Amino acid sequence: MTATGLGMALQSDKEPIVLKFGGGLNEQTEDTKINPLECVKGKNFELDFQKRLFRRRRSFTLVASAPNGLGLFGGAQLIKSDNTRSFLIQAGNSIYEWDGASGSGGMTLIANVSGAARLRGQIEANSVKDDKVLIADLALVETVKTWDGTTFAALSHGLGSDFKARYATIDNERAYFANVSAGTATPHLLVAGKRDDFTTLSTTDRPSSSLGAGDAWFLPIQDLKPINGLVAAFGEVILSTRGGSFYRLTGGDNPTTDKVDAKLDLLISNAQTSGDEGVAVVGNRIVYGAQGRVDAVTDTDRFGDIEVDDLSRWLEVANVPDWTLTYSPRWKKLYAVPSGGGKVHVMNKSILEAGLPFSPWSIWDTDDTFNFEPTFQMLMLNPVDGLEYCYMGDGLGNLYQLEANSGQDPNSNSVVAERTSGVLEIPPAEIYDIDGWVRYSKTFGGTLTLTFEFGGENVFDESITVTLKSADNAPVFGGSFYFGGDNYFNLSFDGRLTRSRFGRVPGRSSQVQIKASYTGTADFAIEEIGVQIGAAT
Repeated sequence: MTATGLGMALQSDKEPIVLKFGGGLNEQTEDTKINPLECVKGKNFELDFQKRLFRRRRSFTLVASAPNGLGLFGGAQLIKSDNTRSFLIQAGNSIYEWDGASGSGGMTLIANVSGAARLRGQIEANSVKDDKVLIADLALVETVKTWDGTTFAALSHGLGSDFKARYATIDNERAYFANVSAGTATPHLLVAGKRDDFTTLSTTDRPSSSLGAGDAWFLPIQDLKPINGLVAAFGEVILSTRGGSFYRLTGGDNPTTDKVDAKLDLLISNAQTSGDEGVAVVGNRIVYGAQGRVDAVTDTDRFGDIEVDDLSRWLEVANVPDWTLTYSPRWKKLYAVPSGGGKVHVMNKSILEAGLPFSPWSIWDTDDTFNFEPTFQMLMLNPVDGLEYCYMGDGLGNLYQLEANSGQDPNSNSVVAERTSGVLEIPPAEIYDIDGWVRYSKTFGGTLTLTFEFGGENVFDESITVTLKSADNAPVFGGSFYFGGDNYFNLSFDGRLTRSRFGRVPGRSSQVQIKASYTGTADFAIEEIGVQIGAAT
């Protein structure tokens, strides 16, 4: 008997129940009522609703370290029109260009800045026409900078005072700067550069009939609160304010009148966004972090009908004050780091878009001293292979790359993957035995620990280990198989499936939950765990 509905009951006479996977972590629903594909507790598992396997997350890896050993607080990505790339990292008061080499040897010092700065030069802030990236400063310490692959310099803007901005992006041939300072701090201001020329700015002109199409202008946000998010999405420029609302830029350059009629319209009232980097574009959604939740607004015919969805309704996050959000289109994952770190909440976009009735979330943690406590977090392209990754930095100058293919986290820390099922109801019995099997892909071996957490009339745990045997012809260290090149500890799910049976587990209770835990340095793929119950013999 395979569990397909909500709530599962173990059957007598050795009739099995089969635990399947594919759903994510659901901490908010009663343990007896969650979808059987979900787990009530868990960590470090991948979500794959198509193959529906229990497998661990990819490890993260230490890719480089700053020569000065100072904390990583910023970065910038330049992508030129010929597709050449440059990767900058701010380590304390130093700006290094990283060429992709490991250690500190791949870091070249190019400039010095204030150690209090938090520089951000996003991919979205690249000007293909000028082959430059605009670099803002979340701390509003440094003036807006540009980088062309050779020269790191202050933005030339023609204003009479220093120009600083927390946020910068380029959309439809215009550069936009938000939460700015030009002699006086104006955190509620959006400044638009001249079209096709981000070196021409204005702090005196609002959009009006006196401006020609393409002229620079500025607009204050309606609620006059500090802007804490600026993204370009769905042909729109969207802004959020701290503890306030979302606004969309409408109008712009009027092709009929050749005038500027831009204005800011309310998009979401009282969204209560928090944090400096708590807004991300995820497919057809704008996802934002607020106190105790992660919400999303969906592009329904370009916001003709606003729908706000609590994406974190499966999670226990009520005490999280703010978030740092990074979305990877390549991996279709949202990495949501709560303030203070310690873990990463990872949302699978494919599950969300499919409208499936189970959680799209997993939680990642690590035994490495980094402990997912980033001082810097940004989506960037690897200088060597050009692939997109989420990068994180720590306070010791170390740069980490998520979604690595190596077998373990840094410092030889294995990835511990766990899932705990919902409650399985057991028919009344005095004494009984539980046994069963694990069906998995026979590639790399390892040990799976199954803990039967009995509840109800008698509360106790029983644990057993199941040896997952490797394939007879699995590659070993030597020859062309190593940590690098084309061969990694990365499982191909095309391998043969095999079953390992586990022996009797004595039980004497009315319900049980099954915790599956895998510890090791190799990948694994478990398709199902079967359990069956019968009278003790």
